[in-house]
Amino acid sequence: MKQVLFMFEDISKALSATNTKFQMVINCADEWLVNTHEEGVQGYMLYHDTRITDRRVLFEHKVTCHETSKVNGYQFFHKSNDKEETVYCPKSFDMWAGKTLAEIQGSSFQSLRGKPLQYVKKYAAASTVFHETSHSYNVLNDWQTFDYSIVWNGRQEAVYGALLAREFARVFDVKSERAPIKNADTLTVFALGVYFGQCNWANPQDPGKCSGDSPDPICPRGEDGERHCVSFFD
Repeated sequence: MKQVLFMFEDISKALSATNTKFQMVINCADEWLVNTHEEGVQGYMLYHDTRITDRRVLFEHKVTCHETSKVNGYQFFHKSNDKEETVYCPKSFDMWAGKTLAEIQGSSFQSLRGKPLQYVKKYAAASTVFHETSHSYNVLNDWQTFDYSIVWNGRQEAVYGALLAREFARVFDVKSERAPIKNADTLTVFALGVYFGQCNWANPQDPGKCSGDSPDPICPRGEDGERHCVSFFD
């Protein structure tokens, strides 16, 4: 648990507005990556970065925003300039815009009752930012995260979301380096759970405020005057 806390602190410091040492290039689109339709040695397609004038410079890449709608963002190390880069896909901004929990659910949050944490994660821009930042070697060094996969219902599935994160924690080999703590979405879901668990969702003036007030975890007061807690489960 101490290591998780250290990782949270390192990510928080990296994303701080006062941090001038976080050397990562942030992109909001990736049309500059052009698929050559040639396969590299690792089985991924070879791409040319049009920001580089030398068209002979190619590198393998797994996924791009403009070729699929299934990705919110991704992080990679650019060998040509020795920099880490993160891309946040345009569709993510459409999904996040104006969709805070308070705006979606209203101050009572009653419709959150019984919803899984993954439902909250979908609308939280912080989840994608946290996930991608956790991939950074510059931030976490040897504790940088990866996107692991497991066999789920007979198929190889990437460990994304609360359900598969829980399953991964149940079945992983303790002797393997592929530990849940180093899976990006496991760390992200846990971080969101900790964050939302410390919020005062019952505060009518500022529902969801998460610092400086006495935590009242998602227990708004109903019309009967009693508190009715909303529980998240996966």
